[in-house]
Amino acid sequence: MRTRKHILVLLISVLLPVFVVTAVAYATTTIGNNVSVGGTLTVTGTTTFSGVISGASPLVFEGATADDYETTFAITDPTADRTITFPNITGTVVTTGDTGSVNSTMITDGTIVNADVSSSAAIDLSKLATGALPTGITVASANLVDGTIVNADVSSSAAIAGTKISPDFGSQNIQTTGSLTIGGGTAITEHISSSTAIDFGSIPGNGCETQTVAGVSGAVDGDVVTLGVPNNVASASSTLVFTGWVSAADTVSVRVCQVASGDSGNLPSGTFRVDVWKH
Repeated sequence: MRTRKHILVLLISVLLPVFVVTAVAYATTTIGNNVSVGGTLTVTGTTTFSGVISGASPLVFEGATADDYETTFAITDPTADRTITFPNITGTVVTTGDTGSVNSTMITDGTIVNADVSSSAAIDLSKLATGALPTGITVASANLVDGTIVNADVSSSAAIAGTKISPDFGSQNIQTTGSLTIGGGTAITEHISSSTAIDFGSIPGNGCETQTVAGVSGAVDGDVVTLGVPNNVASASSTLVFTGWVSAADTVSVRVCQVASGDSGNLPSGTFRVDVWKH
């Protein structure tokens, strides 16, 4: 009996410290006073802070490698309670000294406005959308490359004022459905021209001969008529006088008079040009 009692006492003396240590290891320890750790504090579980961490730089992280460089969290003295929230998403925290971390997926569509773009940004045209320019944009002549605007670029209904056209028309023909004013004079609304061969024959002294030119379409009574007299007819006699007028619709009469008493002789045939000017 005595031997069994000694064995029981021995077992209790050995196992009791083990139970005490195990209970302490898995229990929650509350320390009411300040704790100062001069060495390394290793925590393998979850650490919960419910108080305030004091100091301008209370957190210094060594990183994976123990060397001369650490990352320090520096706290500026707050003038009011501040809250910095880490979002519920995996990613990289961006600082003001960072470059190249912010991309388009991090910017909400429609949030960048005109004031956000620097006036000296000098955005390349390849970055702008194609299509018509907004009505608020003015294109000046300095923005156009000389010689790049061709006839097809100008609308057929552009109705460009004559004051916008240089006086030098080069080899171009001028055509208008309006009137033509030269030097501030009377406007010319239409010019009709026709040519035909005329043979007056012989004109008696102090006499006249008249022939008509038909087919002068648009000519009406009272229009101005000028004649182009061929040289071979005009030079046949120095005493011949030629006149023309609209004698009927679309018809011009051409008359030659011999203002001398003698016969003009047989005049040669020639091609006369009849010009009718309408005002």
